Order: sequence, then C-alpha cells, then structure tokens
Amino acid sequence: LNVVTGVFVDSVLASAKADKERYLLENAREIFQTVDEEIDWEAFKAKMDTPQMLELFRGIDVDPSEAEGIFSLIDLDESGSVNIGEFLNGCVRLQGPSKALETA
Repeated sequence: LNVVTGVFVDSVLASAKADKERYLLENAREIFQTVDEEIDWEAFKAKMDTPQMLELFRGIDVDPSEAEGIFSLIDLDESGSVNIGEFLNGCVRLQGPSKALETA
C-alpha cells in the first residue's frame, strides 16, 4: 500500500510541475505577444502591473520588487533586452533549488 501511495503522490507532483510550467509558458507568451522580437527593461517595467507579469512572478516565487535584478539575470548576453528564449530560460532557472544561488 505504501508503494502505491508513493507512486500516486509522485505522479501528482510531476503533473502539478508540468501544469505550472505550461502556465508560466502561457504567461510569457502573452507578455511577448505585444512586443517585437525582444523586450528591453523599460518595456518590461511597463508590463509589471499586468496580470500576466504578476502571475509570472508569483509562479517563479519572486517578489515583483526584484524585477530589475531578475531582468539583469535573464539578460544573458547583456544586450539590455531579452528575447522570449532568454526570458523562458531565465524563468526556468529561477524556479527550484538553484534560485537562491542565481539571485545571490
């Protein structure tokens, strides 16, 4: 019985993680829908009050007041703007156990 319960709990946790990642992906798509290929800090900051951006920050468990630091972290090529690939990779990196190391 314990093995069956363990398998069930593991399956539920995996499903919840996949749902969360899909939700974050949809929010990111909505954020980037109104911009060209990339978004700079000013455009990013202007979107901070949108429900999609607030949900995204909630989803990666980061306070929106940290937005400028997060933007700098996800701007991997230091161009002053991020494309959707950089943005999504950054959001994935900022989830889970490595988050404390990334933001330190």
